Amino acid sequence: MPRSRALATLFALQLLSILLLTQTWYTISMAPNGHSVTLGDYAGSDANPSAMPTLLFVAVALLVVGFTAGVGRVIALTAALLGSLGATMLTAIATLTKNISALDASLDRLTGIAQTHGISGLTTTQSAWAWAWLGCQLLETLLLLVTLWWQRSWTVGKSAGSVEVAGKPKTATRKAAVKKSAIELWDEQRD
Repeated sequence: MPRSRALATLFALQLLSILLLTQTWYTISMAPNGHSVTLGDYAGSDANPSAMPTLLFVAVALLVVGFTAGVGRVIALTAALLGSLGATMLTAIATLTKNISALDASLDRLTGIAQTHGISGLTTTQSAWAWAWLGCQLLETLLLLVTLWWQRSWTVGKSAGSVEVAGKPKTATRKAAVKKSAIELWDEQRD
């Protein structure tokens, strides 16, 4: 895959992942006296506070990949891959177990009951945004892994439609130079 297409795809997936993290992942309600009361809607970034800084780090690493070459590009891609993999694994575990412990302070404030006394009857509803985020992150992590392999074939200054000739890129669509006579060449040199 060409460098520009790979980086554009990775960056688009990263922006989508950041957007999905800000959507409502959990709706928490309780039923005092038999009536259901919604305590609040919480975004993925509220329930998983370490995810947003990690996703921003990955976005910056992808920007660095865009203007580096050689070892610098490998280091930036590896950092992006590790960040994406870490965010995916930690958030996937919290999502699969519906771990909302990061919301304890907010729930304490809403219910007026200290967490140590125990809150009974809370219902946690998880939205599809959490699963969409996990799918997006898994796809991005896989694409980062493959891009780490592809980047070896990327060359500086090479673009689609270019042919490498004697170390200098020349466009393949360029028309062949018209053959000139010796007199025409001599006239051009005199001007």
